[in-house]
Amino acid sequence: MTTEIIPAEVLKLLEPIGFLSMYDLGNKKTNGIPYRDFFAKKKIVYDSIDLNGLDGSLPLDLSSELNLPPREMVANIGTSEHVLNQKICFQNIHNLSSGRMTHWVPMEKRHPTHGFFGYSFDFFINLASANKYEIEKLYAELSFKGWYLICCSFKKTVPTSFVWSEAWHLSCNPCGDWGVSLH
Repeated sequence: MTTEIIPAEVLKLLEPIGFLSMYDLGNKKTNGIPYRDFFAKKKIVYDSIDLNGLDGSLPLDLSSELNLPPREMVANIGTSEHVLNQKICFQNIHNLSSGRMTHWVPMEKRHPTHGFFGYSFDFFINLASANKYEIEKLYAELSFKGWYLICCSFKKTVPTSFVWSEAWHLSCNPCGDWGVSLH
């Protein structure tokens, strides 16, 4: 039952699940059951970060610098595209992770009304190179929702300060949404 909480595509990206602590960007659920239930059964220290504060999530704004202790894994499963300040959002992901970071986000120019941004392979390759991340996984997939996604898993190789370049291209979705759920 608990393995059905998290879609197989997401589990594939998170594997191996050998980490003991994680932050999850966004209060994720399947059929009303929070992802936190899956990770609790695995004895993983888990917190989701979501403005809505629902289901025990930390009600924090990812467009503001966060001051939380790092955890082994940070999962960005369809959240960063809803954050206006991309630099600060990715800086938070960098600073919150002591080891791995995963991204499961919309591909650029494929979802003009979902979120504010779309991502490309080049963006993640440049982000990894600038921040000395090892790219563990980088692929595209058609999700269970019928969306084209970029799937990426990074591992920190050395402690570094976060690097961002305004030259990196993100596609903007002028009709995008916040994606905030109040229930």
